[in-house]
Amino acid sequence: VLDLLVSIACGRQPDLDGSRKQILSLHKSFIQAHLDKDAAYLAQPTAQDYLSVANGEVVPMTAAEVEARLAPYLEATEFSHYTDLEDPIIGISDENETTTEDAVTGTLALRYDWGDNTSIYASYNRGYRPSCISIIPSPSVQFLPKGQEDLIHDEETSDSVEFGFKSRLWDGRASLNGALYFVKYDGYLGFVRGVQVLDGAGAPQDLTGGIIFNGDANVWGVEFDGQLLLSESWTLGGAFSYNHSEWDGAEKPCNEREPGEVIGSCDIDGERLGGEPEWALSLNSEYFFPLESTELYIRGLYKYNGERDNTDASAGIGDV
Repeated sequence: VLDLLVSIACGRQPDLDGSRKQILSLHKSFIQAHLDKDAAYLAQPTAQDYLSVANGEVVPMTAAEVEARLAPYLEATEFSHYTDLEDPIIGISDENETTTEDAVTGTLALRYDWGDNTSIYASYNRGYRPSCISIIPSPSVQFLPKGQEDLIHDEETSDSVEFGFKSRLWDGRASLNGALYFVKYDGYLGFVRGVQVLDGAGAPQDLTGGIIFNGDANVWGVEFDGQLLLSESWTLGGAFSYNHSEWDGAEKPCNEREPGEVIGSCDIDGERLGGEPEWALSLNSEYFFPLESTELYIRGLYKYNGERDNTDASAGIGDV
């Protein structure tokens, strides 16, 4: 038996209204943090290599040091009220307000039944994510070389192939499944926090909220899982997976600048996309004792994950 599956979908425009609501929510949360005297919350967005400029001195400060400086000020200050004198203006320039993009995505899959107990398959998938703009609720955007345009990222496309099998063995008492996959990204959407831009006086200013950027990337991996019925009341199962993901000739915004640059760019070729472990293994077993009106279960589970990188959000992010 040979099966063919084809699906096609189209991309859609970014949710600008949702982005505006997200910015307004962040703005309100910082006002509430002042009223609550929450120095820890206000210090939370501090960049890893944050620099404080005061009285002609440039001093590096950690988030803990910023919190320690803010705490006495907040404790000594009583806010009778803290509100906007005018409604916040949350907008995107007219030329960047809307975009029109066309993309075709979909899946092509083939499955072949190899005998009564085994099937093999191959599939191809085309993925797409539209271009958009990074959310930076900060006036520091004006210091970027092209202003708001420097916050726009391109679309992401991906091509993936997968080969696998599914089988039933030993008269249906066991199952074994496996898959090998590869994904190539053109313009993968990465994310980085803590980036600073130099103002007109050469002092670093925070780009609050983080920047989305594009870079090519590759992902490949293998997966296996199986179950075995050892007896009428005893089952054994397990799963194994390996996933390798890395940037391919990409660069990300950072704070390492060349002379004359107001925002830096760092080479991340060969670095991992995210913090998830490459290796994963699990074993499970269950034994039950049938009684007259019920059953008693004994279950065991062992799970191993490889080392996990300390990143701070979605795929593609990392320290500056």
